[in-house]
Amino acid sequence: MKERQYEWFIEPLDGNTNMTISRVLPEENFFQGVECRDGRKRNLWGCAGDFVSMMRMSKTSLGLRFRIFNRCDNGKIRECRFFSRKKRRK
Repeated sequence: MKERQYEWFIEPLDGNTNMTISRVLPEENFFQGVECRDGRKRNLWGCAGDFVSMMRMSKTSLGLRFRIFNRCDNGKIRECRFFSRKKRRK
């Protein structure tokens, strides 16, 4: 069975977040007007999964606002809402 390949993307929701991302990632990783699975066009930064983890960990300390998207194999880009779900209490 073939292992799935995931591509990760971040959509900055404000100028501060966009500037922070642009300092770390090369300009070639910026994609304008990418159509997502919900039919909306977004400006996204392509990145590695490690970068997504780093951004999530520093979200509150740096005051960053962004959404995380991914694409499995050659599918459409979709928002990853499972990062924002709250854990159930037992």
